[in-house]
Amino acid sequence: MDFKESKLRDIFILELIGEVDTRSAKEFEQKIILLLESGARRFVVDFNAVNQLTSSGLRVLVMLAKSLRGPAEDLLFCSLNAHVNTVLEISGLTQLFRVFPGGQRDAVRELSRMTSQPHDLKLASLAANLLNPTVLKSTETTGKVFTRFSSTNTELAEQAESLLQAGGEISS
Repeated sequence: MDFKESKLRDIFILELIGEVDTRSAKEFEQKIILLLESGARRFVVDFNAVNQLTSSGLRVLVMLAKSLRGPAEDLLFCSLNAHVNTVLEISGLTQLFRVFPGGQRDAVRELSRMTSQPHDLKLASLAANLLNPTVLKSTETTGKVFTRFSSTNTELAEQAESLLQAGGEISS
């Protein structure tokens, strides 16, 4: 296996090439550890040129995913070919990884605009509660936290809802 590494702003792009197997997994793992130790926290992994992915390669990818648990930490896979997609499905790891259906450029753009949803929900809820204590919280699990706002703070309610949808900031 070979890989190309590049960086765009705070996103590290890893293009894997060839076979991600027992022989190459150790080198790949060492590279990931170095990147993590240097502060890298956002990754796009491009599988376009991967012709084999074994359990050793999966182990490294799981290690990477488990290392990225904070609000500004993300991992996105892109350009999955049929082989890689099948391996991820059979291994049951499609639930662990976020897979972007497009190519590298679109995946980087998507990751650039994404924020960590749990962090956004917490921030929006806190801001709304501080500025408008009459906010009612939804018990639904659909991602909508706010169900009703007092009429005096309609603008704030709209900004909080926008935060949930787009990952922005609430302005005063």
